[in-house]
Parts: sequence; structure tokens; C-alpha cells
Amino acid sequence: MQFTALLQNVYPKPEAESISRLVFQEIFKVSLLELKQKKEETISADLIELLDNVLARLYKKEPVQYVLGVAYFYDLRLIVNQEVLIPRRETEELVDLIIKKNKTNAPKIIDIGTGSGCIAISLKKNITTANVYAIDKSENAVRLARVNAVNNLSIDKEKKFLVKDIFDKSWWSTLGTFDIIVSNPPYVTEGEKIQMDTNVLEYEPKEALFVSNENPLIYYNTIAHFAIENLKPNGLLYFEINEAFGEEAKTLLQNKGFKNIELYKDMQGKERITVATKA
Repeated sequence: MQFTALLQNVYPKPEAESISRLVFQEIFKVSLLELKQKKEETISADLIELLDNVLARLYKKEPVQYVLGVAYFYDLRLIVNQEVLIPRRETEELVDLIIKKNKTNAPKIIDIGTGSGCIAISLKKNITTANVYAIDKSENAVRLARVNAVNNLSIDKEKKFLVKDIFDKSWWSTLGTFDIIVSNPPYVTEGEKIQMDTNVLEYEPKEALFVSNENPLIYYNTIAHFAIENLKPNGLLYFEINEAFGEEAKTLLQNKGFKNIELYKDMQGKERITVATKA
């Protein structure tokens, strides 16, 4: 199809095909294969104009999820914009691990730095007995997460999606204690920017991505301290981590008295998840 061929001027063929599938699934509500079987004249002038606009934005390396305003995550359809990170496959692995270990429980969970709400909503949808809270310091992110919660859970979760900054300790004692604390915090160091793609650097929110080279574990340290105060005995702390700091994160948690600390590798063999138990 011409759209895919044009995309290959900017993206490698596999990525161009993947983007095309998302575009046509979202705009035409059919698969790319189904659309190929339709006649060209069945596409209206308005839709052709829309595709031209989409293509122009994709040519500028704007992520397709922002162009469409939609991302798919763990069987959820999430509204996204440049106020929140695009949910990643690695984070799906984190969610999957939590669900498998807690499917039969009724845990009280808090997701710290929720962004689009992808972690919190996935957990609530798959552990229906869970009592799930989610926080983010960005009002715009929390507003969007609430919309996604309503869209995917058919219930208003506004009272559970809260604007809170984890570095502000004044609210720490207000929500009670938790069975599970989970976070995918900023963990990319400033020094790693040079390795990142343009579509990430120019479009995704920097405050949700980067930490300083001097203090790369700042979020883990603060959240671990929050967990010491707010995690129930034998409660679980889950982190998505920078692959370069797995051992450092493990040592940090050991020094704070956590036990049964495990590092899990993602599908690419990178240490991506840390799980620790409160003693």
C-alpha cells in the first residue's frame, strides 16, 4: 500500500508496516489486510486528507501514538498525549508479573508516577478484587489517567487517581498502608540522551524520563523510604529499573532492610524489574 511505502522513506520497513497497521486499525477500524482488499475509491476525500495529515506528522518522527492519540497496553485502549509517556512493552511485563503473583489476592495497591494510568488500570482490570490507588505530580497526567480509567473500567476512579508528588512527605500517611507498591519512575540518565531516538527526545515528557547522572536512583531511594513507612509487613515493592543500575537498586533496597530482592530480565534479556519484600 502506498501509505506504507511512503513511510519507508523515514522508517525501516518493519516499523513502517507496524505503524501502518496502527493507523489503519484506528482510522478505518479494519486491519491493513482488509483495507487492501477494498477498492481505492471507497476511501473518501476526507479520509485521504486525514491520512495526509497523519503522514506529515509521522514524517517529523512524531510517535504514532501521539499522532493518533491512542496507545494499546495489556489489552487496554488508552488515550495518550505529550503530557504522558507512551506505555512500553517492558512495562507490560512488570504488570504481568504482578498479576500472576497476586491474581487470587485482594491487595491494596498504589502506583507511583501513573502517567496514562496504564499500570494501575491494568492491575484493577485483571485483579478485580484489588483496591488500587494511583498518583502523579502532573495534574494533566492524572486528568488523563482518570479518563482512561472510566473508559476501560466503566467506573469513575477520580477518588483513587490523585495529584501527589512522592517527594512531598506531607501526604504520605494519608492513604493508609499498602500490600503492593509499584512504580515505573524516571530512570534514564542525562548522559544516555545521546543514545535515544528523536521521536522520544522531541516529543515525550522529559520530566517523566530523565534523572541526573549524579543521582540516578533518586526516585528508587524516595519510594523505598515511602515503602518503609507505608508498606505492610511482607508487602511487595515493584520497580521498573534502568538495566544499568540493577545491582545498585538491589543494594539500595538491601541497605534499607528489604528482603527476598529479585531482579527479573525482560524479553530482551535486560534486567528491567526489581521486586522486594518488606521485612
